[in-house]
Amino acid sequence: MIAAALGLSACVPHDQPAPYPFEGVWDCGDQRGVFTLTDRIYNPGGEEIEILEVSAEGEGHFLRMVDGHEVLLTVIPDGRLHWQALTPNDDFTCKPLR
Repeated sequence: MIAAALGLSACVPHDQPAPYPFEGVWDCGDQRGVFTLTDRIYNPGGEEIEILEVSAEGEGHFLRMVDGHEVLLTVIPDGRLHWQALTPNDDFTCKPLR
């Protein structure tokens, strides 16, 4: 029985990276809607856009997406997400849903 338990524990990855703080579902207001973010996908409510690169940038993370968008995401101390797009100049705050 112990050998079986040890065998199962060997199948569980021990070095999984922690999720990025921006990963989740965010309510970005009436004009922008609900966004879903993972480490690989950005979904602004209708289509999934692939994230090509994530890099640490100060207190936040810089994302470069396959469609050319580049954004800086920072989770602020109260738990909201600050979104700052480099082009077009777009700056807003979202609250977490999940």
